Amino acid sequence: MTLVAETLEYLSGELRKGERPSGQQIAAHLEGVFAALPAGVERCYARADSGMYCHETVETYEQHGCRLVVAAQKTPRLVEELQDARGTGSPRTDADGQCEFRYPPDGWGAYRLVALRYVKKPKPKKNRKGVVEPEPYQWFDTP
Repeated sequence: MTLVAETLEYLSGELRKGERPSGQQIAAHLEGVFAALPAGVERCYARADSGMYCHETVETYEQHGCRLVVAAQKTPRLVEELQDARGTGSPRTDADGQCEFRYPPDGWGAYRLVALRYVKKPKPKKNRKGVVEPEPYQWFDTP
C-alpha cells in the first residue's frame, strides 16, 4: 500500500496472500503509484520498509527522480561494515549514535547508508539464586 505521508491519502495498493512480493512486483506497483500522481507534483520523496529493499525498487524510484529512504536488510556483509564504521552522536534524532558510509549491495552501485544506534535497555535476568544480573553491553542485536 502506498500513501501520501502528509495527508494519508491512498495512492495505490493491492491485497496479497501475505507472501513477500518479488522485486518485479514491487517495481510494477511503483509504476502504478507514479502514474497516479497528479501532473503538478514537482518533488517526490519516499520512505520504505525493509520488505522493499531490493535493486528493482531502488531503480524504479531513481528512474522517476524520487528521493528515497529505505530500511536495509541486515546481511552478514552489511553487519561487518557497520561494526567497522565510525560512529558519532546523533543530535537530530532520538538515537544514541549514528554512522554514515558508502556501501555497495551485491550487484548494485554504492549507496549512502546511515545507521542509527540505540543503546538497548538491559533485560533483567536472574541467576540460580534469583539475583538479577545485568545483560552484557552490545551494539548489535546479532550474533
